[in-house]
Amino acid sequence: MVSIQRPRLLIIEDNVPFRTILRVMLDSKFLISTAENGSVGYRRAKEFCPEIVLVDRDMPVLNGIGFLRKLRKNPELSHVPAIMLTSASSEEAVLSSVDAGANDYLLKTEMNKKILLRKIRRALKNSRVEV
Repeated sequence: MVSIQRPRLLIIEDNVPFRTILRVMLDSKFLISTAENGSVGYRRAKEFCPEIVLVDRDMPVLNGIGFLRKLRKNPELSHVPAIMLTSASSEEAVLSSVDAGANDYLLKTEMNKKILLRKIRRALKNSRVEV
């Protein structure tokens, strides 16, 4: 019997209830690690070696923009796709996220499991990891 290992997903989100919702929503399809801010998330990324990251844009200590800049500068992690999660819908928020290295952007107010999974699958497919 062939077992398929689930892709490693890092969720970086400071809001505990939302982080828990994401974990429950995605737990059956991914091996998940979580962090409460970008600083902890960066350390966890180096240890966990995720295949994809979901990162909140607005967090204390190190926000999602700062996290992505650090991630993209690290040769061992720069290839990891990242989806920015936020409630900020302004053009500036979207552009700054993309400029920092986000592969995709998802408004928390518009998120549901189907949309999130499709975005994750597309990001993984573009980086050659199948779900």
